[in-house]
Amino acid sequence: MDEMVSDTILEFAKAFFENFNNSVEIQLKNQNEIVTATIDNIKAFQTDFVEISKMQLENSDAIKNNQRELVEMGNLQLENLDAIKNNQIELSNKFDILIEQNERLIDLLSDNTSQSQNICPECGNAIPVNSKFCIKCGAKF
Repeated sequence: MDEMVSDTILEFAKAFFENFNNSVEIQLKNQNEIVTATIDNIKAFQTDFVEISKMQLENSDAIKNNQRELVEMGNLQLENLDAIKNNQIELSNKFDILIEQNERLIDLLSDNTSQSQNICPECGNAIPVNSKFCIKCGAKF
Protein backbone atom coordinates (compact mmCIF):
# COMPACT_ATOMS: atom_id res chain seq x y z
CA MET A 1 0.00 0.00 0.00
CA ASP A 2 2.81 2.32 0.62
CA GLU A 3 3.90 1.67 -2.86
CA MET A 4 0.45 2.43 -4.15
CA VAL A 5 0.33 5.68 -2.20
CA SER A 6 3.74 6.54 -3.51
CA ASP A 7 2.66 5.85 -7.07
CA THR A 8 -0.48 7.92 -6.58
CA ILE A 9 1.46 10.79 -5.09
CA LEU A 10 3.98 10.51 -7.92
CA GLU A 11 1.24 10.54 -10.54
CA PHE A 12 -0.46 13.42 -8.79
CA ALA A 13 2.84 15.35 -8.65
CA LYS A 14 3.53 14.51 -12.27
CA ALA A 15 0.03 15.73 -13.33
CA PHE A 16 0.40 18.82 -11.15
CA PHE A 17 3.73 19.79 -12.70
CA GLU A 18 2.46 19.07 -16.21
CA ASN A 19 -0.53 21.35 -15.57
CA PHE A 20 1.75 23.91 -13.97
CA ASN A 21 4.12 23.77 -16.96
CA ASN A 22 1.16 24.10 -19.38
CA SER A 23 -0.16 27.04 -17.38
CA VAL A 24 3.27 28.70 -17.35
CA GLU A 25 3.65 28.11 -21.12
CA ILE A 26 0.23 29.66 -21.77
CA GLN A 27 1.04 32.63 -19.57
CA LEU A 28 4.43 33.08 -21.23
CA LYS A 29 2.81 32.80 -24.66
CA ASN A 30 0.17 35.42 -23.69
CA GLN A 31 2.81 37.73 -22.24
CA ASN A 32 4.94 37.23 -25.35
CA GLU A 33 1.95 38.16 -27.53
CA ILE A 34 1.29 41.23 -25.38
CA VAL A 35 4.95 42.29 -25.54
CA THR A 36 5.03 41.70 -29.32
CA ALA A 37 1.82 43.74 -29.78
CA THR A 38 3.23 46.50 -27.57
CA ILE A 39 6.48 46.56 -29.53
CA ASP A 40 4.50 46.71 -32.81
CA ASN A 41 2.44 49.59 -31.42
CA ILE A 42 5.58 51.43 -30.33
CA LYS A 43 7.15 50.90 -33.77
CA ALA A 44 3.98 52.19 -35.46
CA PHE A 45 3.96 55.20 -33.13
CA GLN A 46 7.64 55.89 -33.87
CA THR A 47 6.99 55.63 -37.61
CA ASP A 48 4.04 58.01 -37.33
CA PHE A 49 6.06 60.37 -35.15
CA VAL A 50 8.90 60.41 -37.67
CA GLU A 51 6.46 61.09 -40.54
CA ILE A 52 4.77 63.87 -38.57
CA SER A 53 8.17 65.38 -37.76
CA LYS A 54 9.15 65.27 -41.44
CA MET A 55 5.87 66.97 -42.41
CA GLN A 56 6.42 69.64 -39.77
CA LEU A 57 9.91 70.30 -41.10
CA GLU A 58 8.60 70.50 -44.67
CA ASN A 59 5.85 72.88 -43.55
CA SER A 60 8.38 74.93 -41.62
CA ASP A 61 10.57 75.17 -44.73
CA ALA A 62 7.54 76.11 -46.85
CA ILE A 63 6.57 78.80 -44.34
CA LYS A 64 10.11 80.18 -44.33
CA ASN A 65 10.13 80.22 -48.15
CA ASN A 66 6.76 81.99 -48.20
CA GLN A 67 8.03 84.56 -45.69
CA ARG A 68 11.14 85.17 -47.83
CA GLU A 69 8.98 85.60 -50.93
CA LEU A 70 6.69 88.03 -49.10
CA VAL A 71 9.69 90.08 -47.98
CA GLU A 72 11.02 90.12 -51.56
CA MET A 73 7.60 91.20 -52.85
CA GLY A 74 7.46 93.96 -50.24
CA ASN A 75 10.93 95.16 -51.27
CA LEU A 76 9.87 95.18 -54.93
CA GLN A 77 6.78 97.21 -54.06
CA LEU A 78 8.94 99.71 -52.15
CA GLU A 79 11.25 99.99 -55.16
CA ASN A 80 8.22 100.53 -57.42
CA LEU A 81 6.89 103.21 -55.07
CA ASP A 82 10.28 104.95 -55.12
CA ALA A 83 10.31 104.80 -58.92
CA ILE A 84 6.77 106.22 -59.05
CA LYS A 85 7.76 109.02 -56.66
CA ASN A 86 10.82 109.83 -58.78
CA ASN A 87 8.67 109.85 -61.93
CA GLN A 88 6.20 112.20 -60.24
CA ILE A 89 9.02 114.56 -59.26
CA GLU A 90 10.41 114.42 -62.81
CA LEU A 91 6.96 115.07 -64.32
CA SER A 92 6.38 117.93 -61.88
CA ASN A 93 9.69 119.50 -62.95
CA LYS A 94 8.76 119.11 -66.63
CA PHE A 95 5.35 120.69 -65.98
CA ASP A 96 7.06 123.62 -64.24
CA ILE A 97 9.30 124.08 -67.30
CA LEU A 98 6.27 123.90 -69.63
CA ILE A 99 4.39 126.45 -67.51
CA GLU A 100 7.38 128.81 -67.65
CA GLN A 101 7.62 128.37 -71.43
CA ASN A 102 3.87 129.04 -71.81
CA GLU A 103 4.14 132.17 -69.67
CA ARG A 104 7.00 133.42 -71.88
CA LEU A 105 4.96 132.68 -75.00
CA ILE A 106 1.99 134.57 -73.51
CA ASP A 107 4.29 137.52 -72.76
CA LEU A 108 5.69 137.41 -76.32
CA LEU A 109 2.23 137.25 -77.84
CA SER A 110 1.08 140.12 -75.63
CA ASP A 111 4.06 142.19 -76.74
CA ASN A 112 3.42 141.45 -80.43
CA THR A 113 -0.30 142.21 -80.12
CA SER A 114 0.30 145.58 -78.47
CA GLN A 115 2.88 146.52 -81.12
CA SER A 116 0.60 145.70 -84.03
CA GLN A 117 -2.37 147.69 -82.69
CA ASN A 118 -3.10 151.16 -81.48
CA ILE A 119 -5.81 152.26 -79.09
CA CYS A 120 -8.30 154.91 -80.23
CA PRO A 121 -8.09 157.94 -77.90
CA GLU A 122 -11.80 158.68 -78.44
CA CYS A 123 -13.49 155.26 -77.87
CA GLY A 124 -10.67 152.94 -76.59
CA ASN A 125 -11.08 150.49 -79.46
CA ALA A 126 -8.01 148.53 -80.63
CA ILE A 127 -7.09 149.47 -84.21
CA PRO A 128 -4.26 148.37 -86.54
CA VAL A 129 -1.03 150.42 -86.34
CA ASN A 130 -1.19 151.73 -89.94
CA SER A 131 -4.86 152.85 -89.74
CA LYS A 132 -5.62 156.56 -90.27
CA PHE A 133 -9.18 156.35 -88.86
CA CYS A 134 -10.81 154.36 -85.99
CA ILE A 135 -12.98 151.60 -87.37
CA LYS A 136 -15.53 151.99 -84.56
CA CYS A 137 -15.96 155.70 -84.05
CA GLY A 138 -14.26 157.21 -87.18
CA ALA A 139 -11.79 159.40 -85.22
CA LYS A 140 -8.81 160.57 -87.32
CA PHE A 141 -5.17 159.90 -86.34
